[in-house]
Amino acid sequence: MSTTGTNHYYQQDDEPFFYYNTGTDATPAWVSITDAEEISWPVTKGQVERKPRGSKFTLKRGGKKEAVLTFNLLKTRAQDDVFDAIWDSYCNDTPINFALTDKAIAEGDANGISAWCEVFEFSNAAGSGENGVVHEISAEPTDYVEAGSLIHPSLIQDPGT
Repeated sequence: MSTTGTNHYYQQDDEPFFYYNTGTDATPAWVSITDAEEISWPVTKGQVERKPRGSKFTLKRGGKKEAVLTFNLLKTRAQDDVFDAIWDSYCNDTPINFALTDKAIAEGDANGISAWCEVFEFSNAAGSGENGVVHEISAEPTDYVEAGSLIHPSLIQDPGT
């Protein structure tokens, strides 16, 4: 599958706002992830080729979208709820809801992305330092059902845009 472009419209010169949800999808309780660095959540769209009969051209349509979240997480404390939630997703295949926005999510005019993900990579490859251990994390959208409905990843958009 080929991809067209990467959408980083929610990442500006300032640091993005990065959260995980301790509530439900219907009533989220967003908690800021302050110990994350090098956050990247590119959204790519595949291409589907169409070869209409009688045409000398191959036509293309948009295909499925993919969104792979990667970041480094600094573990500094013995008790760390953010670390525990991410570790639980990795070890127990538990979905965790992440959001990445350009402004505080509670302000209502934020742009970004939100998805229920599963953590697929959790490594110590980034090493350790004076302030703790840095873990490389990779997560991707996964199946999450709430109240009988499958919850899909969503783009968070300012109603004024």
